[in-house]
Formats: sequence, C-alpha cells, structure tokens
Amino acid sequence: MAGPLQRVRRGDAITAEWANALVDAVESLQRLSVAAPLQLSQDGAGRRLSLAPGLRIEIFELIDDIAAGSSADAKILWFDGTAWSDAATHNIIVHDAIGTFDGVAGERGIAFFHRQAKPAGQWVILQLEC
Repeated sequence: MAGPLQRVRRGDAITAEWANALVDAVESLQRLSVAAPLQLSQDGAGRRLSLAPGLRIEIFELIDDIAAGSSADAKILWFDGTAWSDAATHNIIVHDAIGTFDGVAGERGIAFFHRQAKPAGQWVILQLEC
C-alpha cells in the first residue's frame, strides 16, 4: 500500500502515479468491512459505521437458493405500513446453522444476527417459508 497522499501545490504536475494513488485511496473506502461488535450500513446519507445492537432480528428475502446446512445471499425487508419492500441496505448472507432449511430465491424468512459467531458475526436463519 502506498504512503499517505500529499496535497498538490500550485504549479505541481499531476502525474499518473499521484492520480492512481488517489484512485487506490478512494477504492479502499469502497471495500470497507467491519467485524462485530460493529456494523456497516448504507442509505441515501452515505455509509454509517456503528455499534451493532445487542439483538437484531430481521425479515429477509432470499436472493439465491439455499440448501440445508449452507448459506445464501439475502436482502433485508421492511414494512412501510402497507407492504413489505427492500430495506435498501447492503445484502446479507444468511446461514442455516440447524441444517434443515431448503429454499429458493424469493422466499422470505426470519434471521437474527449472532454477534459471537466466527469470524465476524453471522445472520442465522430462525424460520424460512413453509
């Protein structure tokens, strides 16, 4: 990783090396990941780094199929007063820790965030559509 970026002074040449270092620095912010007890969320105001709540339970919808004992991508849903819709947060990976859930993309379920699960906490399925 390159050293810290230096400010450009009037008359300094903008080089490919300097511009590439700037791009690398910006891209590193896009790859930000966190571990429990922190959480990373994103909305219209930008990215937010915060402490994860003690117990977090969410309604989710599978993006991919899941086989018993495996994991799949999912999106968190929220109820707007009339219907369930995409909560517009980052996607999550749900895990079947019990080894009994088979599901297809589009099915909904309930998961909780297990903060002590290794390596950095996991979304564990509690229920999947029957």
